[in-house]
Parts: sequence; C-alpha cells; structure tokens
Amino acid sequence: MLITKKIGLILVAFILFGFLASGVFAGTTGKISGVIVDAKTGEPLPGAVVQLEGTSIGAQTNLDGEYVILNIPPKEYTAKIRLVGYKTQIRPGVKITSDMTFALNAELEETVIEGEEQVVMAEKDEIRIDDVQNLRIMTSDEIAEMPVQDVNQILAVQVGVVTRGGEIHVRGGRSGEVSYIVDGVETRDPLGGLGATDIGINLTSNALQEVQIIKGGFDAEYGNVLSGAIRIVTREGNVQLTSGRFEFWSDNFRIPELNDYSRNYDRISFNISGPDPIFSQRLFPALGLDYFEDKVAYFINVDVSKYDGYPSYNDYAPYYHQRNYQAREFLGMTIRDRQYNSYQFQTNLSFNSGTGIRLILRYTGTWDMYNPFDDVYSWEYRYTPGTASYVEETSHLLSATFNHQLNQSTFYEVVLSRYSNEYFQVPDDPNNPGKGMYPDDFLQYDQWEFYYDVNSNGRYDAPEPFINVNGDTVMFQGGDQYTQGDVLGGLYDYYYEWFNVAEWWNAFGDEFYRRFRETPWPEIQVIFDTMYWDWDRDGIIDNADGEPFVDLNGNGKWDGGDILIWDTNGNGKFDEERAMNINVDETEPY
Repeated sequence: MLITKKIGLILVAFILFGFLASGVFAGTTGKISGVIVDAKTGEPLPGAVVQLEGTSIGAQTNLDGEYVILNIPPKEYTAKIRLVGYKTQIRPGVKITSDMTFALNAELEETVIEGEEQVVMAEKDEIRIDDVQNLRIMTSDEIAEMPVQDVNQILAVQVGVVTRGGEIHVRGGRSGEVSYIVDGVETRDPLGGLGATDIGINLTSNALQEVQIIKGGFDAEYGNVLSGAIRIVTREGNVQLTSGRFEFWSDNFRIPELNDYSRNYDRISFNISGPDPIFSQRLFPALGLDYFEDKVAYFINVDVSKYDGYPSYNDYAPYYHQRNYQAREFLGMTIRDRQYNSYQFQTNLSFNSGTGIRLILRYTGTWDMYNPFDDVYSWEYRYTPGTASYVEETSHLLSATFNHQLNQSTFYEVVLSRYSNEYFQVPDDPNNPGKGMYPDDFLQYDQWEFYYDVNSNGRYDAPEPFINVNGDTVMFQGGDQYTQGDVLGGLYDYYYEWFNVAEWWNAFGDEFYRRFRETPWPEIQVIFDTMYWDWDRDGIIDNADGEPFVDLNGNGKWDGGDILIWDTNGNGKFDEERAMNINVDETEPY
C-alpha cells in the first residue's frame, strides 16, 4: 500500500513538473456541449445521439439530456441529432474554434415516420458568455475571402496591430512581447533575435485552418505574454477527398507600358491534400496491415515568392553600380534571386483511429534570403549597393501530437516539438552576390601590398621576364629584380640614386632604415653595379649587358616596370586583390 502511494505521488509530481516546465499549453481543438429536450414537453431526452457528419466524432446524452463532445479539430461542421421516435435534426454551420465551447441545444419533435429529418439553421450568438478576452477569430473561409497571402498580412489589417520594419506590434508593445503559437507549439525564440517570429508570421493563407488574435485578458495558459498572442492552427488532410490548389500572383506584365508601378513581384503557391496513397493504401497492406486503411491523410503546401522590394537599391544606385543577385539552378533552369526571396514548405501526416486515438506529424520550414532596405542605414549603400547587408533566415518546426480520448469527458494530449531558428547577416560580396563576406575575407593592413608607380599610369606594370645568367641579381623589396637603372632614367649619380633608395627604405619602417645605415659602402657599390648600372654604357639595359630577357613591348630594351615595395604573400608580383582599399580615389564613369 505504501509503495502504491509513493508511485502515485511521483506520478503527480511528474505531471505537475511537466505543466510547470512548459511555457504554453494552448489547445488546438474545441468542444461542443448542450442539452437535448422534447420540443413539446421540455423534458430532457436521454440516449439522443449528436454526431458530426463525415466524421466519427459524436456523443450521447445522459439522463439529464446533457452531452459534451471534446477534442474537435477547428473547422465548420454539420451536426446531426437523432433519437428513435423523434425527427432527426440537422444543424449546419457549427463552427468549432480552438479552446472554445460551441453551445448546441436542440428541441426534437416526435414523429411516427421513421427517418424523417428536420433542418434547423443555428443563429449566431450575439454575446459569448465564455468570451472574456479581447479576441478576434478568423476561420479558413474568412481568410479565403480576404486579400491576404500570409499571416503577416492578416495581422497587418487588424485593429490595434501595426507592422513596422517587418515586425508586428500589438497594442503599442514591442515585437518580442507577442507570442506566436503554431499548432500548440510556441515559436518565439527564448533568446530573442531579429528573426524570432519568422515561422509564425510567414505561413501562407492557403495552409491556415484558423487564426486567433488575443490582445488582452490572457488566460493563465499563456506565459510571458505582454501585448498579444497569435494562435495558428494549420490545415490537415481529408481521408475522404483528394483536393489541391495552385495560385500565381505577379505585378510584372512583361510590357514596359504596363509596368510603371511593378516591383517585379512573383509568387507561386501550391497545396494538395487527401487520403494517404503510400503507407495506408500500399505499404501497410503489403505487410498485411489493413488497420490503417481510410485512417491516414496528408497535407502538403509549397510557397515561393520573389520581388525587388520598395524601395529597391537599384532604384537609386547609379547605372554602373547596379546591384547583382545570385543565380540558382533548379531542374535545369537558372533562377536569379531578387532583393527579397522567400521559400516555404509545410506538410503533415495525420492518423485517426476512429476510436479516440489521433496522431499528427507536422513539419514546417521557411528559408528567407534578402537584402533589407530600411529607412536609415540603407541609404549609406546607395553608391555601393553590392556591399549592403545580406540576410539568410531559416526556421524549422517539427512536432508530433498524440491525442487519446479516454471517455466522453476525459482526454489527454502529448506534444513533442523542436523549433529552431537561424539568423545570419553579413556584408554582401559584390563579386559573389549572396555569398557574403566574413571577417577572414577582409585583408588586414599588414596584408596589403604597395608599389611605386614609376610612369604614373595608375596601374602596376610588371618587369619583363629575364634569365639571371650571372646570378648577380639581388633581392629588392621582396622580389627578384633584373635591374632598375633604365627605368629610373638611365645613368644617375650614385649618391642621388642611393638617396632615393634610402628614402624608400626609410618609408618601409625602422628595420629597413637600420639595414640601410649599417650597409658598408663596398656593398652599396655591389648593389648599384647589380641594379642600376648599364654595363656597356649604351643608355639602355639590353642583351648586350650579358643576360637575355623577353622584350614584351618590342621597344628593344628591358623594361623594369614598377617597383614592388611590399610583397606580403612573397610571390614576387603585385596582386590587385591585395591592394590597399581605403583612401583610394578612382576615376568613376559619369
């Protein structure tokens, strides 16, 4: 007996810990309750059956004529109420919403004709006595009639909701004060961040079964909610019908005269749902398992949107500085990104045993790649839009929901979920759009390379190649040089030449200047003989001086090119990609 009590206490503690550890327990199902009475006498009718058409969901009235139907997925149903000796009553327009109770009372009339039916249209309650919240509920039918394409647009047209900078603000609160609950799972990032609610607001309207916006009077089930809670229930498949939908939106008519206000916007949305054609109809029967037939359904939704945004960087960038975008290969086609690109994939697989057991596996993924243009900082990139910020935002929501109804008044639900959100923002690479530039991609000061522009033509001219037959060429400024005498104007005075070299070496740093000062004069003469002397004194450095070279420009003399001052990677040549990239004035086209 003592062991039983201990086990009971441990079980209660475990259940309480589970409830306290979770942040949100918002349900995804609703219920129906009511009383069935005799229309003539007003007496309660025990044993009357209330069932939702097209489903196995229903209940039977007790001795007081009362009934309760729990665990009903939110959508609009038609209820059928029947009892032997009474007319069957059909009640269309029964709208079930999450965490709400639909009151369905009925008065049945006696009949002597078996199977006689009576259709009664239910009237909408003017006042919901159980509604203590500032609540707005939108069903899939209402959403289908609205000119919106995702949850973000649905919220933007609601009273008390403001969209600014891609963030949702409810009742003047900050975006982080709003909780987004998708199929009972909170998708708000507990660590915060710019992309914390992406998967909650980017769901397409075609994939929604119900959206609830709560702006006040929060129940205790909502934790850490200050300004608002957005509850979203996504669609499920139908085991009786296969259906699909394809939509395409565009503001680009491919005719210049009609595109004055076009933002190059294109969007494709596709969804399909129905009875599972693989597991329950092929795989399981092949294994001898016929139990799952007509009990498994699927839903798949794909959405892709691209547009140039408003404003767009290329609206204000000069012609020669227009921003380029990454090109992607898909099924043999090349699809180029635009300023804003969004991809979404959503699917679920549901199993309903018909005996009170339901299992739903869900996955939702969003991939956004864009170059944000805000009202303040983006104008700094007007002339260099290729280096403006590049953002990649990826969200994944994976969940499994197990629901078991023990009896007419009791059920439990277990939800296992994993939500991840990755937000990545870097300066973009103008040479490789969409790849971004990391800290290691930027050269530090000590990695820059410098050269002396001898002929002042604004570019580095490499020396003509030669064969160092005599082996007398010295290392000068980081690379093997043939000679520099002719480049600097022929026969110069020793001391004048050495003064120039000293000034260059002094500019390179203390170590170079120290070597210059400590170099004995005999060694200086060797350096000049090697670097600055025309051996046959004909005014040019040529093959007559003893070493062959390649005369690239055909001028009959060796051209030493520009002087490489700092060769940081030691390859003996000047690398343009390692050139100093600050405080450099370059001639721009105009």
